[in-house]
Order: sequence, then C-alpha cells, then structure tokens
Amino acid sequence: MRYLPLVLVGFMAAPAIVWAIVATLMVEGSSGNLFGFESNGTVAVLVGFAVVALGLLGGWMMRFIARDQQRGNA
Repeated sequence: MRYLPLVLVGFMAAPAIVWAIVATLMVEGSSGNLFGFESNGTVAVLVGFAVVALGLLGGWMMRFIARDQQRGNA
C-alpha cells in the first residue's frame, strides 16, 4: 500500500512516454523534432510541468494514505 501512489503515477505517465517515443521515432518527417514539437524549449517546459505535477500528486497520495491508515488504527 505504501508504494501504490508511485505505481499509479507510473501508469499515468506511461501513455505520455509511449506517445513521446512513437512521435519521436516512428512518425515520418518528424525525426528532427523532439516529441513532434518544433521547439525544444516547449518540450522542456511541458516535461518540467509534467514531472512536477506527477511528483506532487504521488507525494500527496502517499501522505493521504498514511494519514488514512493512522486514523483506521486509532
């Protein structure tokens, strides 16, 4: 139960990672574009926000589960 939030975050990130791999490696004419975007700066900002958001979500869920388990044991 302790690592469940991290597993959930991993499953939420998996489609975006698969999309990025497909867009970068297999879409014709986009081999020079990172994730199908023209600007690498755009990708850096989007990836940064995604990492922060998923990290915050995982941390919040871990704290919520720990607090809920403490209430159940009391």
